[in-house]
Amino acid sequence: MTCDQVKEQIADYLAGSLSQTAAEELDDHFANCAACKQETGALAETWRMLGLLETGEPSPALRPRFYDSLEAYRQGLASVAPAPARRPFFDWGARGWTVPVFQLACAAALLIVGIGVGQWLSLRDRGQGDLVRLQDEVRGMRQMVTLSLLQQQSAGERLRGVDYAYRVEQSDTQALSASSPAAPR
Repeated sequence: MTCDQVKEQIADYLAGSLSQTAAEELDDHFANCAACKQETGALAETWRMLGLLETGEPSPALRPRFYDSLEAYRQGLASVAPAPARRPFFDWGARGWTVPVFQLACAAALLIVGIGVGQWLSLRDRGQGDLVRLQDEVRGMRQMVTLSLLQQQSAGERLRGVDYAYRVEQSDTQALSASSPAAPR
């Protein structure tokens, strides 16, 4: 047996509720393990001292006093008039979302917000659409010029095509930074 298994069975061992074979296994373990034997000895002393304590018995008047107190509490509850139920300004409970006026107001508010967001997005994207088309056109031109220069027989012309492609890409970034509204001039 392991020490953890023994520790789980110490209380049953001290109470005498273990089977004969289980108690013998614990005794064998105690013969080989000083730590478990010492812990069991300390717990046995505590167990013995608990047996010396007197068990307290409730007084015979306890039950009638409890029922008298319970009855007084019930009478106090019955004698107090219930407070009038306060109705909140707007009931958000089960009825709140089913009120047609509230549903109509929510639908109108959502419609107005949607229209406003749509207008804002269209104004914001209007200027960017032209810029995107211009970028696509420049990119297409760059590819066409680069391909035509790279198809030349002369090595110098092909190198000029590579150089041109590099310059056009640099000018793209310069054009983008110049066209943005926050760019310094």
